[in-house]
Amino acid sequence: MIVFTESNNNFIEIVLLTDGLKKIKSSKRQISSSQTDEFIQQIDKLIRDQGDQIKGIFIKPDLESYTSVRIAFTIVNFLGFSCNIQPVAVNSIEQINLEAIEKFDHPLLPEYKNGPNITRAKR
Repeated sequence: MIVFTESNNNFIEIVLLTDGLKKIKSSKRQISSSQTDEFIQQIDKLIRDQGDQIKGIFIKPDLESYTSVRIAFTIVNFLGFSCNIQPVAVNSIEQINLEAIEKFDHPLLPEYKNGPNITRAKR
């Protein structure tokens, strides 16, 4: 079980990936709840500027921060609906592979237990 606390670290990392999962852009920022909409708009613009090159998105929140995790969920939901891109949540960028992106078609932050590194949303 994870206990979320309000830390001052609200860091969130976003990495855009192409075929072969090469990084296009990477951004790691400290973000507050009041900056969520602005941050999402910046990500949306970045995605639209890159066009069809983007094949996946890596999102890693600060798991000790409730705010960071909530913002990550907001970003995942936004990307799924507006950009038709499904982020895949994993423990680290090295664990992403194309099979995982194809197999897990709905985003959810990982449960971070001793189980699988990628978790599919329960419907």
